[in-house]
Amino acid sequence: MRKRAFAQVQQEDEGSGPTPDQVLAGQQLRMFLLDRFCTGSLPGSDVAELCHYVTRAGGTGVATWALNPEQAARHGFEHIKLHAGKEYPEPDLDYVTVPLFEKRQSRRVAEKVPIMLPSTLFRKFVEVPSAQSKDEINFRKMLQKLPCYDNHPVVQRARAAGNTELVRPIALYWDGVRYSVHDSFTGFYVTDILSEQKFVSFLLRSEDMCRCGCHGWCTIFPLLDAWVQDLEKLQASLKYCVLDIQCDWPAYLEIIGGRFWNHNSHPCALCRISQDDMTADNVHSITLDNVGHLVYSSEDYNNDIGMFTREILVDTAEMLRTIARNLEYSRLDRGRHLTADLPRYGLRKNWRLEPSRRLPDVSQLEYQELPLRVIFWIAPRDARLTHMCPLFSLQGVTQDSWSIDIMHAWHLGPMQQFISLAMHSFIASGVFSPRSVNIEASELRELALLAIKAELFQFYKNLRSTDQRWREKGSEVWNLTMGMIGNEDTYNLSAKAAESHGLLRFVLWLLHKYADEFAKQPDELARKFALLTACAEAAHAMDELLELEFRRQFTRQHCQALLQLYLRFLTLYLKAGGVWRPKCHLLVHMIQRALHRGNPRLYSTYRDESLNGVIAKIARSAHRSTWSNVIHWKCNFLQQKKLECSSE
Repeated sequence: MRKRAFAQVQQEDEGSGPTPDQVLAGQQLRMFLLDRFCTGSLPGSDVAELCHYVTRAGGTGVATWALNPEQAARHGFEHIKLHAGKEYPEPDLDYVTVPLFEKRQSRRVAEKVPIMLPSTLFRKFVEVPSAQSKDEINFRKMLQKLPCYDNHPVVQRARAAGNTELVRPIALYWDGVRYSVHDSFTGFYVTDILSEQKFVSFLLRSEDMCRCGCHGWCTIFPLLDAWVQDLEKLQASLKYCVLDIQCDWPAYLEIIGGRFWNHNSHPCALCRISQDDMTADNVHSITLDNVGHLVYSSEDYNNDIGMFTREILVDTAEMLRTIARNLEYSRLDRGRHLTADLPRYGLRKNWRLEPSRRLPDVSQLEYQELPLRVIFWIAPRDARLTHMCPLFSLQGVTQDSWSIDIMHAWHLGPMQQFISLAMHSFIASGVFSPRSVNIEASELRELALLAIKAELFQFYKNLRSTDQRWREKGSEVWNLTMGMIGNEDTYNLSAKAAESHGLLRFVLWLLHKYADEFAKQPDELARKFALLTACAEAAHAMDELLELEFRRQFTRQHCQALLQLYLRFLTLYLKAGGVWRPKCHLLVHMIQRALHRGNPRLYSTYRDESLNGVIAKIARSAHRSTWSNVIHWKCNFLQQKKLECSSE
């Protein structure tokens, strides 16, 4: 048997060329290396050197990528990109001139930033048969009888015009991502909801953002405006509509110009609650139609923009020189503001020159042709808004388009705070502590946590053996330390959002398992454990309710049940010693919006965060001189490869 196998290998080696199996293996090796190169797992120098040794060892399929070690160290990336580009060419990038900060010379410069326009992405990856194969299924799941889709102006116009073609909904997403110790970027993405494809549109490194005092808005605005102009054309064709804005609340507020939770007068971007009222006192008055305070609507936003902006016609050279002479950059006023009143032109001190479509770069005011209409931001420094958002000029895109993310609002919010509170209560109960009296308090807490960790790992083991879904998709923590469960002042749990689901189930299981021991505690502590048990049951019921619906449409009965469960959870959590956080208020808005925007689970940003991780890995392997272009090329390859796999 062995002699026959050896003779077969000899015949293959003595043949005139590689066998079909070897050719196929070479192609698979080529795609494997290209995939690792594009995801940042292998640098180009390593790929070129590896191909060199594979080829010398008799391998096939990668000879054109091979470079000897000395050349690979210097030219490996360019060599691999050159040859891979023959199969996967450069993406169709557009370039937008934006103001950036040049770190080496510490000055403001205008440079071209690459952007993949949504129309280009959709034409290449969406408007193909293989990408639209699941449209009918996903339409029934995501859009059928969904109020925010049926009431969208573009959808209504298309139906009124008698269009039989489906209007494809688009979701916009942006987020900040740290990809190294000192570097981070803000990525802007578009999602085709029906095909569930997510695309990188443009990226901005934090260290390249303008530093004139605008908090980076001078850099972001021209790219956002290019986004808006392209999306306006897509919506005018009645083929696409911008349905969702999907991002966490800090990213959302940064782009729309809203205030953060620490603002005294306007801590919430969605209602008119004040900082003094941001407490748990009005929890009992909350209903599905009333948050207890006036809602900040899209009409209110438009009225504020009308009050906070002033359009000025600059029609003479003298007027232009006078205005430019009295402008300077201020961090307090977030940009280039007036240093003196100019009553002759109806201008006042501290008014800020605002970027606009006619003047995307405020530093270029002096070089513009006349006549020119410019916009000044005249709002007081503590106003609700800090700048205009061009996205709200899109038809159908308003404050109500923000689909509040359940991952950040719930799974990384009150749920984690409750888990931390429960863990500290377990330790304080003494049920899991050793009975020895000659142990310091800190060591006693550590030993109690070790016992809880042993219970946790046993719980995971039982769950894997009994729950098929958990075995396939469950996320488990690999350790449990005092640092992870946070301190007793903030109850900030250090765990991933997906891990919180398993920890919540563990807390509920442990409360039931040791219910008799907890009931024997002193009255105050026993009452606390009774509250924690009821609180955990309400939180678990919330998760189960969200999992029940496999369609995005959420009925009023579901929303009402979800709100009642959450208010029960919140009331019990606070009575058990929990800490009120602004996300407790934000979650009420999320549940109220579910009536129109649908089940929050189906527009969460879990997949977007996963994409952020992939982009961060690619970003770490890219040189700063070609940073954006390399990321776009690699993402284009990965998207093309995914499309080819779906068509097979």
